[in-house]
Amino acid sequence: MNKKLLIFSGLFIFLLGCETEYRTTMHSQASVFIADSCVKKPNYVMLFFENEKIDFGYKKIALIETSSTINAPDADILNNLKLQAWLRCANGIIQVKKQMLKDKTVFNGIAVQIEQDSIFLKKNKPITDTTFVAKARAYAIKDSEDNKFNPTIGCVAGLLIFVGSIIAGVKKASQ
Repeated sequence: MNKKLLIFSGLFIFLLGCETEYRTTMHSQASVFIADSCVKKPNYVMLFFENEKIDFGYKKIALIETSSTINAPDADILNNLKLQAWLRCANGIIQVKKQMLKDKTVFNGIAVQIEQDSIFLKKNKPITDTTFVAKARAYAIKDSEDNKFNPTIGCVAGLLIFVGSIIAGVKKASQ
């Protein structure tokens, strides 16, 4: 009886110790309205949040969404949202909305190609900035590296206890 309890305890400690905690995991999705081929990427992507007045012309490209676990900084999630728009040749995202769900933060909006006429340029000053592309890609690389299986001390200790209990059980059974 004690042998079975020892083996079960060792297995339980092993499995519990091997549980990994993920820093963040970023996910994106898009529902494309216009499937144009994207040849020249814009040199900026402007954000217009849900409360902001949209008084310029635009062409809807896609409904986009990026979510991440609750501990990801908003700036990183927004960089990824901008990347999703940029990949589709959109230079703006309108109706950007943030939602806090149980275990994740979600940003969504509509990726658009803004008509850069005199009315738009009079009220808005687009600044050439695509640093969000490198930041979002660097975050994705770091995120994937952080989420690789990494055996912890608990995993190793649990494995040693599990193997030790089997060896002790075999020795006891042979006596």
